[in-house]
Amino acid sequence: LDFTLATNTNKALQTKMLYFTAVSKTVDKSGNTTLVMRLNTTKADSYLDFVYTLPADDYMVRMSIQPHNMQHVLAQNISNLEMQWNQKIPQQEKGRKFEEKYAQLQYMFLDGEVEELDEADHERKDESTPLRWVAHKDQYFSTVLIANDGLKSTKMESTPVKGGYIKEYSTKASLPLDITGKKSTDLRLYIGPNHYQTLKAYDKGVNKADRLHLQELVPLGWKIVAWINKILVIPMFNLFSSWGMHIGIVILLMTLVIKLIILPFVYSSYKSSAKMRVLKPQLDEINAKYPPERMQERQ
Repeated sequence: LDFTLATNTNKALQTKMLYFTAVSKTVDKSGNTTLVMRLNTTKADSYLDFVYTLPADDYMVRMSIQPHNMQHVLAQNISNLEMQWNQKIPQQEKGRKFEEKYAQLQYMFLDGEVEELDEADHERKDESTPLRWVAHKDQYFSTVLIANDGLKSTKMESTPVKGGYIKEYSTKASLPLDITGKKSTDLRLYIGPNHYQTLKAYDKGVNKADRLHLQELVPLGWKIVAWINKILVIPMFNLFSSWGMHIGIVILLMTLVIKLIILPFVYSSYKSSAKMRVLKPQLDEINAKYPPERMQERQ
């Protein structure tokens, strides 16, 4: 994760090439850890802080970029911060088929619409419309960069790769920056599993316009199938899993329950199939007696 800083001497500096100093690390009563990494300059009262807050029991890391009197160091006309985020997704299983299928770069617009890049081939997209978040996702886990004030002029690229990796993702975007430090640039990073209930919980009690819809990272199938998964399969899986049983037993119980639920719907089909099996010897006898050219008599 790299940011470009334009100085008042017309130099372009990249934060990934600069040295930051850990100036403080604090842990509050709830166990949340806050770390301040500082980029010092030649002016004692001008510096740039990257503040990270890691909750004790959550996957959402908060990141705040806080300039302090950086108007004396950076170019005066700066109002945006250019971001470059690259990530290579490692191969975790011997078979690549499902990992390649479910490893995708996905993103959400401010209105809640979620889109994705092609999971099979190389694809690049430039979005001029502001985005709420961009997700670098594999089959089991996601890293989601969420911008409180939106990502602008976003350029995204997804490339299938070999040699122990599945995909390589690249995201370039512009973030608002107040170099005087009156307002910080706030980001969030979800670094965790593609677990439906965990992702959906981030929208609990949140205004509709501010919801993240991170649960869209979990593929649930076509619309009708997705509703069945949301209403039946996921709650059932969570219930059986909460009993502490082995995952194999959980899947077996789910299979039995679903079979019982659909039994009334397939019973008539089974009954019709059984009748046809009973009639088959007689039908074979009629077919043998009357050749195809005597179709009327056969009927």
